[in-house]
Amino acid sequence: MKIFFIVNPAAGNGKAKKYWEIYSKNIFGEIGIQDYAFTEYKGHATEIARKISNEKYDLIVSCGGDGTLNEVINGLPGSDTKIGLLPLGTGSDFGKTIGIRNLQDFLISIKKGKIISVDLALAEFPDQQKRYFINILEIGFGAKVMDYVNRHKLLGT
Repeated sequence: MKIFFIVNPAAGNGKAKKYWEIYSKNIFGEIGIQDYAFTEYKGHATEIARKISNEKYDLIVSCGGDGTLNEVINGLPGSDTKIGLLPLGTGSDFGKTIGIRNLQDFLISIKKGKIISVDLALAEFPDQQKRYFINILEIGFGAKVMDYVNRHKLLGT
């Protein structure tokens, strides 16, 4: 299986970088890391996913939190590439929803070839921007809270 990992080192307030260094050296030999890239700024995971979407990877793994996963899916609309999740973010709510809460769950899902289908939704904004999402869409108070959290860098990016 040819796998590409997109790692957000800022996810989980830096936890993702720390764990990636441990996992990539000690554990991922079980499944073989072929390629990976670290994100460097907001929107970079989308750019990486878009760039590699035609390179015949069987799986692109989002390593971070819900924000990283959202960026990765926004780089792959129309692609047949499967997306994996290694939850390393602060909350990683989507991982909890699909039963991938930690490294062990991730490795089991890879070894078993576990595939689940989820709906991909599209939000269109007044400024003509379009964004895909699979987890949640916040409006009103929830959106205000997340805007505040993001502007004040209270969580990993």
